Parts: sequence; C-alpha cells; structure tokens
Amino acid sequence: QGVLSKYSLDQTVWAKYDPDDTICYKTGTAMGWHHANVWHQQQFLGADVFDAAFTISIARNPFSRQVSMYCYFTRRAAITPAYMQFAGMDRVNSPECFNPSSDQVEIACFRKWVRGMYAHHPPGSATQYLFGGPPLGNARGNRWLNATQTSYQLDDEGRIAVDLVCRLEDIAGCWPTIQQHVCGLRHISYETVLAEQEEGGDLVMNSNPHAPYREFYDRTTQAIVAQYTSADLINFGYTEL
Repeated sequence: QGVLSKYSLDQTVWAKYDPDDTICYKTGTAMGWHHANVWHQQQFLGADVFDAAFTISIARNPFSRQVSMYCYFTRRAAITPAYMQFAGMDRVNSPECFNPSSDQVEIACFRKWVRGMYAHHPPGSATQYLFGGPPLGNARGNRWLNATQTSYQLDDEGRIAVDLVCRLEDIAGCWPTIQQHVCGLRHISYETVLAEQEEGGDLVMNSNPHAPYREFYDRTTQAIVAQYTSADLINFGYTEL
C-alpha cells in the first residue's frame, strides 16, 4: 500500500472512491482499506467497480506469518493483553510472556499461545478467524473469513477474486506484471523500492526482529498452524516449514 500510495495514488480505488477511508464506517467495522478483505471491498464499491480494477494480493509463508504476527501484537502494550487473552493467557498465569526476557522465553510463549488458541478457537469454530489476527470487524457479514490469507481473497461465492496473488518472496518476479497494470510503477524498479526501504526513506516496512521463525515451532505447533492454514499451504504452494 505504501508503494502504491507514493507512486500511483491517483490510480488506486481507495483514493478515487474512499479518500477519507470511510469504508470502516460504511461497513460497520473498525478496519481501513489496508485491512479490508475482498468481500467487504466488493460490498463497499460494488462488483462492477471492483471487477474493473486490477487487484493484487501478497501472500506470505503461513508459518513465518504466524510468528511475525505474534511478535507484532505481543510487543504493543495497547494490544497485547487482549491478544493474549484469546488464548487464555494473562499476566497472572503467563507473566513471563508479556515481556519475554529472551528468545527462548518468547518461543515458549508462542507455543503456549498456539496451543491455547487451538483449545479456545479451534479450526472450524465460529471464532477460528482470531488465530489469523485480532478482530477488526473483518468477519462481520463475511461467512468465509477464517484464519487463512485465502479467506481474505474470496468473493461472496467463495471464489478467489484477486487478479494476481504473489508470494512475498516472489515479488521481484511478479514486478513486471504489476508494472504492466499500474502506470505509476512502470519506470520504478523493484530495486528502487527495496533501496528506499533499506536507506530509511518514506517507504517503511513493518519489522519485528525475532529468532528465526522455524525455531518457534515444535511438532505440535507446526501441525496446528498447518491445520489452520491448510488452504494457504495448498493455494500458495508452500510445502515446507
């Protein structure tokens, strides 16, 4: 979104149809365009406008994404208590998890959180989507939303309604296709975008340094995440942790 806003804002749907980010008010949710799923965007824009636009979705390795998301939400004081409570964890029964003293402690807490979520919001339950992130109203009215990235890409009929789904690690390969459809990016190389991020420019990437994500998993938590995100593993071609 940052790249599109900088180089081709006037070509984006949200700038043309919702410059004040009112989608959250009109859909009765707390989300903006950067959190809205396909279903809510279609409800807001109408199918004709949505279908006429070129749509892009970036997919991440589900195992890496789960660790990154956990570290993001557990390092923000305003969000952490509620996020931990989803898994039945609080400052009384899991005090070490609110300010982990080492990578080893954070890894142990992640595993505890995953097991807790599985107990409280198992795959197939009405609240399974919480495993994919805190509620922002994304599930309101959307019967398809669950813990997967795939569910964010589905239309009212449960079909993937995104023109281009690119894996995060494959963006360099997807860039020429993106440039063909986004005029403002036709003379902006992917190397330029990376350089602006690395050199402290105005393109900022969320960063949550942590131990290598594979170290967070044991057999049990790997199996749990695989069960929640099985659609992503299949649709995006991820076969290994």
